Amino acid sequence: MDIEYYGLLRIAHITLVTVSLSIFTLRGLLLISDNQSYRLKVFRYLTASIDSLLLIFGISMALMLSDVIAHATWFWEKMLFLLLYIVLGTLAINRLKQRRQQLIALVLSFLCAAQMLNLALNKTPALFSVLN
Repeated sequence: MDIEYYGLLRIAHITLVTVSLSIFTLRGLLLISDNQSYRLKVFRYLTASIDSLLLIFGISMALMLSDVIAHATWFWEKMLFLLLYIVLGTLAINRLKQRRQQLIALVLSFLCAAQMLNLALNKTPALFSVLN
């Protein structure tokens, strides 16, 4: 894919991130308020579709910038937080049954999302810079 499409992909990616986080926030609020609607199939299908597009756009942008990304520690730290966000969000929304565990996983997943946004905006790794 040509680098000329990078800007368009980036805008689409940012828009989808906003939509995805909004849906996750809504589901989290429903979970907190003990409203079982957070388990509706429409949320699962919508989330899976949006997340698939996010993955495709993210990989496309990374491939376009592969020379830069390969050595960008902020990017790899962001990928680590993405994996943590996915696991913790899945635990909170789908897997855990005890309310306290769900809430802890939910809060931790939001902290991971916040760190991913921080890394995307500032390109300043915190975790990997400590490990080096």
